[in-house]
Formats: sequence, C-alpha cells, structure tokens
Amino acid sequence: MNVRYRDVEPEGLAALVGGLLEANLRADPRRARLLRPARVEIRAQDAGASVLVELRPDGVLVTGSADGEVDVRVAADAARLVELVAAPLRFGLPDPLRPEGRAVLRSLVRREIRIRGLLRHPLVLTRLARLLSVG
Repeated sequence: MNVRYRDVEPEGLAALVGGLLEANLRADPRRARLLRPARVEIRAQDAGASVLVELRPDGVLVTGSADGEVDVRVAADAARLVELVAAPLRFGLPDPLRPEGRAVLRSLVRREIRIRGLLRHPLVLTRLARLLSVG
C-alpha cells in the first residue's frame, strides 16, 4: 500500500500525517484492509493548517488542504491531535480504561477536539484511528 501526495513537496501537517500513515501501513500491512473509500479532513486550528486524507482501496492520497465535501472532519489544536493519535485504542476508539484514552475522551466532551461526522460515519472514524494509531 502506498501513500501518495497531491502536492509535489508536501509540507507541515500533510507531510506529518502522510508519513505516519505510510510508516503504520509498512509496519503492519494488515492495516491495508482498513482502506475503504472515505474522505477525512484533519485540521490543526492553532497552526491554521488542514490536510485531506482520502482513503482508497489502492492506497491513501494526502492533500495539503481540504476541498469539497468530507465524511469526517477532525479539528483540534496540534497538541490534542498528537494526544488523539497516541491514545491507546479499544474497538477503534480511545480506550476509556487507560489514562491516555480518558484524556482524549475528556477533550472530546470539553469540545477541545471536535469531530463532525462522528454519528453519521462512525466506521470511517474508527478505521482512520486504527490507521493513524502509533500503538
């Protein structure tokens, strides 16, 4: 599975997210089964940056900015996004039995992490979480 970039030289958030996806798919090729069509925007609000991640059966396309409709939109400051990626998962969601998972769930309740599309596309969100998870 490969990660492709729409931009010739990806920068910032696009390079970070794309690199993480690429490393995780290489480390565990079984994650490729999670690549079903979906469009997800990840926005680091404090940095004023966003990235569009298009999941496709043949790989991932990463674009430096989101355009058009997306299935899920995740918005938070950069520290919360790192917290979200580093959180241990249980059934594809932050594990409430672990302190790191509870911290992410607290951030969701406090709306420090905002997820649009969570109720309409929960499976997209769990697939993305598993693809991005470092654990």
